[in-house]
Amino acid sequence: MGMSLLVTTGLALPFRCAPGYYGNPLLIGSTCKKCDCSGNSDPNLIFEDCDEVTGQCRNCLHHTTGFKCERCAPGYYGDARFAKNCTGTVCSFVQQRQAKLSTAWSTDDLPETRDV
Repeated sequence: MGMSLLVTTGLALPFRCAPGYYGNPLLIGSTCKKCDCSGNSDPNLIFEDCDEVTGQCRNCLHHTTGFKCERCAPGYYGDARFAKNCTGTVCSFVQQRQAKLSTAWSTDDLPETRDV
């Protein structure tokens, strides 16, 4: 199998897709499709990182989430796809800190008190 076949079809081996592609070439009529993580995957990787069968992106960066890293993560707002400007709010930061503190200091952990 030549390099041009790899580039144009996304096939790495006769039975699986090349890195950066997903699909199931064993299914009749199925092809390998290029991963689309909305540009929110690791830029140090040569190919976008997605599940080789479903195409769901792994390890969304820049405070993004979603099947294709297309939305801002909870507590962040902005445009994950085009402007790539997911920004957290002070309120979300405070809520996250309060949630961590409340789980760290549960009232169940306090010693029992008695009236004297």
